[in-house]
Amino acid sequence: MMPVKPTYEELEQRIKELETEAIKHKNIDRAFRESEERFRTLSEATFEGIAIHEGGVLLTANEQYFRMFGYDPQELIGQQVIPLTVAPLSREFIEKQIKSGVTGSHEIMGLKKDGTEFPIETNVKSMEYQGRLVRVVAIRNISERNRTDKELIEGEERYRTILDSNPDPAVIYDMDGKVVYLNPAFTSVFGWTQEERLGKKMDNFIPEEEWPILQKLFEEGNTNACFLDVESRRYTKEGKILDVSISGAFFKDSKGMPAGSYVTLRNITENKKMEKALRESEEKFRRLSYMDDLTGVANRRYFEEIFNVEWGRGARDRSPMSLIMCDIDFFKAYNDRLGHQSGDDALKQVADLLRSTLRRPGDMAARYGGEEFVVVLPDTDKKGAALVAELLRANVEVSGIAHPDSPICKSVTISIGVATTIPGGRHKPASLISKADHAMYQAKKEGRNRVKISD
Repeated sequence: MMPVKPTYEELEQRIKELETEAIKHKNIDRAFRESEERFRTLSEATFEGIAIHEGGVLLTANEQYFRMFGYDPQELIGQQVIPLTVAPLSREFIEKQIKSGVTGSHEIMGLKKDGTEFPIETNVKSMEYQGRLVRVVAIRNISERNRTDKELIEGEERYRTILDSNPDPAVIYDMDGKVVYLNPAFTSVFGWTQEERLGKKMDNFIPEEEWPILQKLFEEGNTNACFLDVESRRYTKEGKILDVSISGAFFKDSKGMPAGSYVTLRNITENKKMEKALRESEEKFRRLSYMDDLTGVANRRYFEEIFNVEWGRGARDRSPMSLIMCDIDFFKAYNDRLGHQSGDDALKQVADLLRSTLRRPGDMAARYGGEEFVVVLPDTDKKGAALVAELLRANVEVSGIAHPDSPICKSVTISIGVATTIPGGRHKPASLISKADHAMYQAKKEGRNRVKISD
């Protein structure tokens, strides 16, 4: 049976179908070449090595891949590259990954052509390539990163060693005031361990009245790099309060924003106690330097100092100045009858009466010697001085300090002399003292227990 010849129309239709099929394959081939070109362009533009494997056989790779391992392309393409590019200790792991089809990121040891082993990070994905399922591997040399990580770790260890060796308590806070680090000295002084405080605020560490100071330091941390020797107080774990001197610095993150603070706290509690004791000792010495040991009023040396100061002020201001001198009447007889201890007690009581009677801050009573006292009255005229003198005399008389051998009164009395002048000019300080002393002895001659005003 003879085959049926196709008609012209059928031949023409078949030719068109073949032409369409040819165009389709041509377009597919062009698209594949363009896709492959895009892949190559992208792979060459990256710093990573990129390779396409099928069962461990290298199909293609970018220039960085060959440069990373030190091979020419013709030495690796079409070859089993695992023995050539993976260090012996990592080969079994990679072969298992290929066999199981596992993808993802791994850190392994690579192998260069010259035998040098180096750390690499691989990122594996499965995909279809030229109609086959292949593994696309991106490979990064992480030698520098590992070296940087190592240096960072070593640096952190050095800094931690330094911090741990600091004899003063040290703490690192974040900007929320939470603890990031405590050194052993902190635990030794304050009692808290790093495990107890890590990630927590130190609320029960800082007395309430100290928070404003701390708040100010944190606010200023945006502009000031450090703070030095800020005196403050802190609680220990047991609730004991310590005086501390705080120094520290704020540090910033990679964006230049404040990230936290490093603070050292020097325990100055004992120093504070010593300073207080020293101040008290100095104050005691200062008081002793101008105070009469027995009576507690000013001594003669301090009287002379203040008298000269007030004389100079009166001379400048042309203001009057008065001086009162007084003597305990029949004091020898008092001592002979009652003894020197009673005599000392009487001196103390009279001194207290003189001091308590004076009202103005500038007025001053002093022991002049023996049973004699002197009172300085700045900016006081004769009339005012006479009133003060009479008040002093009366207060001593009515105080009731018994004097069994006084011929004029059953209690202790005083005789007073008063002198007034305007300092400066022909008047000298000694002349005012002499006039007050002379007036006092005139009061004694006239019968004692009285006030005599100098002319």
